[in-house]
Amino acid sequence: MPVAIITGASKGMGRALGEALAERGWDLVLDARTEEVLRGTAKELAAHRTRVEALPGDVTDAAHRAALVAAARALGGPDLLVNNGRRWSGRTRRRWRGTTCGTSSATCISSSPRRHLTLCIAPATEREDAAGPM
Repeated sequence: MPVAIITGASKGMGRALGEALAERGWDLVLDARTEEVLRGTAKELAAHRTRVEALPGDVTDAAHRAALVAAARALGGPDLLVNNGRRWSGRTRRRWRGTTCGTSSATCISSSPRRHLTLCIAPATEREDAAGPM
């Protein structure tokens, strides 16, 4: 199964995307700052018989980003990064580069400057190349 990391996943657009991916058989690594709400969301999404890991924290923290990636790798990914919690700037991209797919050629799609949602899709061969040490 493909694996997605979704930041800002406990409510709103992040939760809705998690639901849509879980319905399609994706395994999920969920992030949000509010632990109680995130755990509830994870429990609901796991009802789709998909593997769900919930890691509360702040994506501006490098150790937390590394933990998200480690959780995704344990599930066989990551295949998709949904940066729903922070503005996607050059600085944010540099923070994630090397911790997710580890490449500069990941596909990044930003929905709009107002919403700050970005999707990064790593080709499977590049994901495998990046599976080494961070």
